Amino acid sequence: MISPPVFISWKAPPLQLLPRRPAPILDETLDSYLNRLATANHLEPSSLRELLSGSRLKSVPVPPHRLARLTGYPQRSLRYAILELCTPDELGSMKLDGRPRPGEAHQCRSFCGSCLLKHDVSPNNGSPVRWHHFEDVICWRHRRWIAFSGETAEPQPRLHHVEDVLHANRQHRRLCRRYGRKALMTAFHDADYIFSSWTSAGRHQERFGKRMVTLAGQDWKLTTNQHGPAQAAGRYPPGRCPHPSACHACLASPRPVAEARHDLQRRAGPPRGDPANGRPRLCQARPELERFSKRRALSMD
Repeated sequence: MISPPVFISWKAPPLQLLPRRPAPILDETLDSYLNRLATANHLEPSSLRELLSGSRLKSVPVPPHRLARLTGYPQRSLRYAILELCTPDELGSMKLDGRPRPGEAHQCRSFCGSCLLKHDVSPNNGSPVRWHHFEDVICWRHRRWIAFSGETAEPQPRLHHVEDVLHANRQHRRLCRRYGRKALMTAFHDADYIFSSWTSAGRHQERFGKRMVTLAGQDWKLTTNQHGPAQAAGRYPPGRCPHPSACHACLASPRPVAEARHDLQRRAGPPRGDPANGRPRLCQARPELERFSKRRALSMD
């Protein structure tokens, strides 16, 4: 959790509007915006921070009124876009609608390339850094996969024809609201481990392959970078398992291990008398179940 800003007393130098004043992007980190502002005006980011706050240290808060004087944007607009400029009381009075809070979410460079162009930001110059939630992997306005895309030169896959990825993200968000983001993050990693073991053993490869053809073309190849945009979207449930949402729900639920384990096998496995439908029972992957049981037992102690 980020501490509330405590402004230091110093003799602030007068400020004038900068020649170039890029607008902040919603949920952008303060450090990212100051870097973009400094770069646009051929300044050192540390010098710009010192001009605003009297210190080059990032721990010293930047007064919103001085940033507003330098950029020409209203303080209210700056605070709404960059939540690090807000005090706890200001955050409490704002309608954030589930937006990521500084210090409670993660930082990443996952911005939609089409959205950046509307802000006159070229993705080729490095994506801005923003606060984001674990489930924020898709730009719904442009139907693009954005997770991990700021760390590589690979293009962001379009999802207009990959409806199951969009559906999976809707399920992901519903499960977050039902069980809580923290519980689901653990469940997501556990389920991903199980699905990876299945695909490594040659199960459900056809479904994954079809999705990769849609995302990356006929000549797609697996790379060592599993977090590349196309490969990450291809691995996103339910691309590698028939019933990933059932697995996630069971893994995230607060039920006892035995009950959750039984329900997970019942929902993800095939019905009795139909062993040829291609859906493996989880009892065929005992190492994964043991790992799941230990993780759930530890989380309930």
